[in-house]
Amino acid sequence: MQGTPLNHSSRLLAALLLTLFAACAVTPSKQPPATREAQAQQSMQEGKYADAAALYEGLAAGVQGIPQMEFLVSAAEAWSAAGNGQRSWTLLGRIKNQKTLYPALQARIEILKAELDLAGHQPQVALGHLHFPLEPLPDEIKANTLLVRGRIHVAMNDLPSAVQDWSERETYLPPNGKDAAANEQLIWQTLTASHAAIDVSKLPVGLLPTARGWLELADIAHTSWQQPEEFAQAINGWESRYPQHPAMQQLVPALLAKQQALTSFPPRVAVLLPLSGNFQAPADAVRDGLLAAYFQLASSGPAPVLSYYDSGVDAASARDAYQKAVSDGASMVIGPLTKDARRGKRGRSPHPW
Repeated sequence: MQGTPLNHSSRLLAALLLTLFAACAVTPSKQPPATREAQAQQSMQEGKYADAAALYEGLAAGVQGIPQMEFLVSAAEAWSAAGNGQRSWTLLGRIKNQKTLYPALQARIEILKAELDLAGHQPQVALGHLHFPLEPLPDEIKANTLLVRGRIHVAMNDLPSAVQDWSERETYLPPNGKDAAANEQLIWQTLTASHAAIDVSKLPVGLLPTARGWLELADIAHTSWQQPEEFAQAINGWESRYPQHPAMQQLVPALLAKQQALTSFPPRVAVLLPLSGNFQAPADAVRDGLLAAYFQLASSGPAPVLSYYDSGVDAASARDAYQKAVSDGASMVIGPLTKDARRGKRGRSPHPW
């Protein structure tokens, strides 16, 4: 039987079907570079730095010129974050003609070198990498430069310069955001963790007002904490000098509340002492010292009610005195003085000493 010849439409349909079958038989291509770059960025955000570094290195192998340099820098940054500084240096060594790169990429390279040298305990060498101008750079890179420079200054025991760097850094961060709050916390934690004295009279002349405010506030916290009146006066003076300082929003109110809590006194204090017997003499000395402190306190403001109870010389007497003090409404009990009497104290008051 002779076949029916194909018309034009049938031949066209057959050709299309053959093309479709051929396309389905082709092995799928690798993920496009854009997808792999997005995966690398996501890995960085998730803290999978080694995975991100490997992806960036793979991307660098497939391109030339500026894109290759960008991927190499990203890979080196990721390896540094993963703790593999040696691999970071190796990749940076593959970057040639750095001066021909655009300013932001040059800055990223120098920031990374500074971080690596700082990790290698060479802060002076690290600082030398960060002498480039900030003006032509994006705010993100400006902020990162100042973050690293501040850390280097801390390593060099130069707190004023570190606070200056981080105060300037905040001008490049979104206002009132989490990054700005973290930056302020970094400044304060660094200042409070340092035991070095801050001589306000010798601070550098060119400090930003914000930086000087941080340093003066830290000096107040270090030197006036135990003197309530002096502390309050110093804070009032600081607030008048720096009314727009970022520490005014949360830190200063928190400092005042903490100082108030530490220097407040319970309304009734009971003192258990052996007011007779062999221990009367040392008990009298303790009583006189407490009375002197009490009258000094009472002369400058509210003072608690102070009551004395005879704890005797044995456990039973001390227990009776303690229970009497608590029943009288004492919110703090001091004593008893002798070891044997202390064994007899039972129960708990809100603030037993």
